[in-house]
Amino acid sequence: MRRILLPLISLLGIASYVDARHNIIDHGAIHNQSDTATAFKNAQAFLDAVIAANSSETDREVYIPSEGNMVFTLMPTQLNHLKNITFTIDGYVYLSDDDKSWPNDGHTTNDFLYIQDSEDIHIRGKGTIDGQGYWWWMREYIVANKFGRPQILGMRRVQNCIIEGVKFRNSPRYHMELNDINNFLIQNLEIRVDVLEQKKLAIKYGRFNFKLGIPTFPLNTDGIDPAGSNILIRNVNITSYDDSIAVKPANSGFQIAKCSENIWAENLTTWMGVGMTIGSVPPNTNHACVRNVTFKNVEFWFPFKAVYIKSNPGNNGDGIIENILYENLKIFEPIWWNIYIGPQQQKQPDGGGPGCMIYPIIKECETQPRITMRNITLRNVHSVGGLLPGVIRCNETNPCTDFTFENVKLDGLISDFKYGFITENIFGKVIDSYPAPSFNQSSTNEDIEKIANYFKKYLHELEAVEE
Repeated sequence: MRRILLPLISLLGIASYVDARHNIIDHGAIHNQSDTATAFKNAQAFLDAVIAANSSETDREVYIPSEGNMVFTLMPTQLNHLKNITFTIDGYVYLSDDDKSWPNDGHTTNDFLYIQDSEDIHIRGKGTIDGQGYWWWMREYIVANKFGRPQILGMRRVQNCIIEGVKFRNSPRYHMELNDINNFLIQNLEIRVDVLEQKKLAIKYGRFNFKLGIPTFPLNTDGIDPAGSNILIRNVNITSYDDSIAVKPANSGFQIAKCSENIWAENLTTWMGVGMTIGSVPPNTNHACVRNVTFKNVEFWFPFKAVYIKSNPGNNGDGIIENILYENLKIFEPIWWNIYIGPQQQKQPDGGGPGCMIYPIIKECETQPRITMRNITLRNVHSVGGLLPGVIRCNETNPCTDFTFENVKLDGLISDFKYGFITENIFGKVIDSYPAPSFNQSSTNEDIEKIANYFKKYLHELEAVEE
């Protein structure tokens, strides 16, 4: 595989540490009050501080202070055409929990901090942004979020950005959604969804069904979802209950990044996530594209999936996923699959989505012929525990090619897996790996049926444990 050489992220032009800061308190922010009026006032104070910084020739830092355990509750802010701005967040920031007053454009809710058409942005600090997502999540299961749910941080058409230090908590939806971006460094931070609050909601809505005491419903509380080029993510700890990092496709319709490419994620720890993910990638008339992505030195604790590459349904256009490397992975007690490569599994709370979650028990899980997958390598992947090793499926009219498994060794629930991988239309090579996926020949219907029966037995045993 061709090694990815990321350009150095230039610090030139990004605001440096200075004494002169635009403190949001100086612009009227009120701390330690959580009512809706205060949240709007604080959002305006934050906006005024940004305008002042963006207008200054020298003082280009916006500051949220921490003195005296200050807590600030805010409504969202939309920012455009920023250049050379530093956001230093040292205090504790809450998103307002008043969803009925939360601004929207008539179709979708506004993201909490949304930055577009900007460059040379630095977000840093020792503080926390808490999305208070619990009630948004609960309403999702009764389809009561009329305009959807906001991300904590949304960016579009942004170049030259560093995000570091700040803790992200309990986003109503994704913690970071970064679209059409270039030249990003994300490092030394934590993303965390509150397990106990999700557990309470899981029990209340009947979605609590694992002996490990872990809720299993999808909330789309992804950690970092980038679609862009030249991105380095390192030294990040993520507990998200959904995709930890999900590289989304770019296409020729984007202004900055025509393909999601040259992306490197390393030295990561995830808890109860749904993998280091490519996708979902649906076909696109502008050619959906993900290539040259490396995930390296990753620990997965109790993942629903660890390696996850997923296409999406669609009947128009095409797309490609190529030159993907997973290297030096340690997987501990996976709850579902160790490795899943194939059609998107998730079914949304509103009933949308492919619904392949319990394949092969339910076999209606069509592969996607319009998305080409090639040159995908797993090297030095070790797993302990888990139900089944994995699923690797492509379409017979457009099979996957140049797959490599090298030193991929997976131990099952006892000491060995009774059954191996499910494979369909995969061509490649296997080196010193166990169990060895049957590349170059597909699993038989009999093999798949045996795995389905084993799967059913396992789920039945889980239900018995809960009773």
